[in-house]
Amino acid sequence: MEKKKAFKMPHLLWIMFGIILVSCLATYLIPAGQFATNEAGEIMGTEFEFLGHQTPVNPWDALMLMKSGMVGAATIMFVVMVSGANINVVLETGVMDDLMNWGVYKLKDKGAGILIAMMMILMAYLGGFGGTDALIAVVPIGVLFAKKLKLDPICALGVTTFASLIGFGTGPAQQATTQMLMGVIPYSAFFTRLVIMNFFLAVAIFMVLRYVKKIQKNP
Repeated sequence: MEKKKAFKMPHLLWIMFGIILVSCLATYLIPAGQFATNEAGEIMGTEFEFLGHQTPVNPWDALMLMKSGMVGAATIMFVVMVSGANINVVLETGVMDDLMNWGVYKLKDKGAGILIAMMMILMAYLGGFGGTDALIAVVPIGVLFAKKLKLDPICALGVTTFASLIGFGTGPAQQATTQMLMGVIPYSAFFTRLVIMNFFLAVAIFMVLRYVKKIQKNP
């Protein structure tokens, strides 16, 4: 009897190409349309009309558009690479190992929950008040953190990427650009958004700690 082959996640490159192909197919199927713009060139979200014809993008054109997309995202890509390199230098010094060993030693009687909550609060506030896409570079710190507490890679993403995205997506300082695009006073409802961010952060901490308890009971 032949053994069934286990499912293996495709390489990230193939996943990206698959998304591009699906997006190209969608341009042939979904009716094309456009939003109206005012005299200042700003998009008016309340006025939309269908073009009456398709504007398909074939896979080859999509691949060619990747070049202009990379040029447009050059700043973000550069920041991510520089941030990752800097963090790697810091990790190579061993200072993060010493800091985490100290934290685990000091809080060993209180369990991993305190350390995880503190790490997530730090990452969420970094994401909420000064974060960029470069925060993806801190994942190695999360991996080191998870290893010290004998947790798995999902916990590493939970205390870093998940927490920083909570702050990045709901933080009061990250909505200024969106508010300006919508004609709203920048940083308005600051404290309301701060409360919302902390609410989602509390939910996130609860979810991660619940997961940690599960894997500690059944590694």
